[in-house]
Amino acid sequence: MKSVTYISTAKEIFDNAALDTLLLQCRAFNGKNDITGCLVYNGINFLQLIEGPESSIDSCMARIIADDRHSGVVGIRSETIGVREFPSWTMAGRLYPDSKGQTSVGIIDEVLQGARSQTRAIFSSFTTLKAA
Repeated sequence: MKSVTYISTAKEIFDNAALDTLLLQCRAFNGKNDITGCLVYNGINFLQLIEGPESSIDSCMARIIADDRHSGVVGIRSETIGVREFPSWTMAGRLYPDSKGQTSVGIIDEVLQGARSQTRAIFSSFTTLKAA
């Protein structure tokens, strides 16, 4: 199995409805392709970890890179794994900025409990970024 973590920049601000739509699309695609993972958004950037069969992850990353809703896809980590970090989630998590530009992790803390320490550190660092 393969795991890829990347960060990107949204071309437009995503409101709750747009994020819900994105998560539904991710879950549908991921469920059909044996992919699990976690996606968070801080008001301008996305951070996502996807994991699954190598061919499925490579296909998914090609779709992600071609997606015109964001730009500047930068890989943070790509590795072969033996065990999934998010086995129960076709796509977990969200991170919404509040009206003051502050972020709250919400479901992310719960989801990250089964993740490796390096993954928790990556997601925790991301949550400290402030939306521009």
